[in-house]
Amino acid sequence: MAISIAVKSLASRAVREVVGDKGTRLIETSLAFSDVDQGPDGIVGRVISFLSRGTGWLAQGAWDLIQWGLSKINFGRIWGWIVNSAARIAVFDWNSTDVEITALQANNTIALFSTWGAATGAGLGWLTGIGVGYGLGMAVPVIGGATLAKAIAGATTAEAIDEIQAVLRSAITQTVSTVSNNTVLEGYKRLRGLIKRVPPNLLRVYFGPENADFILNEWGLEGSPTLTFAGEVETQIERIESDRIRAFVENAVEEYIDSFIEAGYVIANELDTAYQQTKLQEGRKGQTASRAVTIIPDVQSPHERIYVEGTEAEVKERAQQAITNLRVLGNRDVGEIVGQPIGDYLRAQPHRRKATITFKDIPGRATRRPDGTRARYADYTIPDLEQVVNWVELKRAVRPYNWGEFRATANLDNGRQMAVYGGTALEAEEKLRDLLTLSTADIVTLSVTQEKDRDIRVRKRMTRMYPYRLKLLVRRFDPDGSSYIDAEGNAFTDNNFTIPLWPDEAPPEFTQTTFI
Repeated sequence: MAISIAVKSLASRAVREVVGDKGTRLIETSLAFSDVDQGPDGIVGRVISFLSRGTGWLAQGAWDLIQWGLSKINFGRIWGWIVNSAARIAVFDWNSTDVEITALQANNTIALFSTWGAATGAGLGWLTGIGVGYGLGMAVPVIGGATLAKAIAGATTAEAIDEIQAVLRSAITQTVSTVSNNTVLEGYKRLRGLIKRVPPNLLRVYFGPENADFILNEWGLEGSPTLTFAGEVETQIERIESDRIRAFVENAVEEYIDSFIEAGYVIANELDTAYQQTKLQEGRKGQTASRAVTIIPDVQSPHERIYVEGTEAEVKERAQQAITNLRVLGNRDVGEIVGQPIGDYLRAQPHRRKATITFKDIPGRATRRPDGTRARYADYTIPDLEQVVNWVELKRAVRPYNWGEFRATANLDNGRQMAVYGGTALEAEEKLRDLLTLSTADIVTLSVTQEKDRDIRVRKRMTRMYPYRLKLLVRRFDPDGSSYIDAEGNAFTDNNFTIPLWPDEAPPEFTQTTFI
């Protein structure tokens, strides 16, 4: 017996009839331009729609703020807070009067209100701007309307979210600090007042006659001497009669404190690294089985491989992305023009052998730090590489060094230049000379300069750099080649090799590379 299905009796058709107009449902995007005539809206409807979108991004901004605060809690920040709190306690005057402590609390509160005033002003300013932009979008003749007003409000809102979040983060951080500081100060005042109200005889029993007299006659009274932990330590050191012993103790105490703090930061960083690794492993639990695939972009260079690992969905996405990037970029060296003056590209002098050395601030294969951020890179191009290079010479030339704001520039006898950045003038010059030992070119002139003015966000601070890879371009004469054609019509074929530099022993890529 055949099974027949009545279409009109299906639950999906019944739902369509209820929620749609004649079975049709429309999806509308709030901020996208549309050719559909939405008709005239009332002013009340527009205001309600605008406020609903505003509350939506405010709620999202608040949630992002909470997530940002939780993500910033780590062992390094906790240790930093402990160090800062200990420093404040060390220099705090425990003999301050109640009037002085109250004034300090008032100053903290005034500073907090100033911060929140700035945050409120920023929020109201952006909100007013959004409202004005929305109104102008509705009022502009011919091209104006609800669509333009929504687009203006949406673009302004996106900028407002970033600005207001930054101000709110600063205000909330200062609020927590101010509230905690004022609470501790108020508790200290009340505790001191409670102790001073204890009968003198009872104080002398528990604290001794000398301490009891100090509590009753000097503690927190006007004109009393300053009482700090740091001051007491200095006083005890100054009482040492021997100049040699006093100097020894003073420097020993200072170095002990600095070394202890530094050791704490190292321990905190190790704990953060372990936590991030554990968190990453826990995040992978419950997912599908791990998959791996090896991509060989060029069958003529089987040693050049891309290894992709993850879940099945992740491997598919990453493999497709890698193949797309290879098709788009090919053998192009994007951005690798360090040390190559524009004259090299104008003159008909093709590079026959060119090596690009890449350093990064993380040793080994890794390209990301434990917290997930990308490593810092420094690329140096060596023109006219030697035809014979052994692994020992290569490793000696690319040994780790300190990168920084000093630039060593060399004009070479082949008409080209090479530049290297170092943490000091001497390090920049030495690293430049080390790398040039791999080139057939000799130095004609050499100069070292230092960057003075630069945006603080991209300032070159001294950083330890480690060798990462060598990308070699060998350009061979080929009548049928199309990779490069010089001014005389000679055709060349480009051959590209990549050699990892982090291993101690020569990798297979090095032995398989032809430098001629």
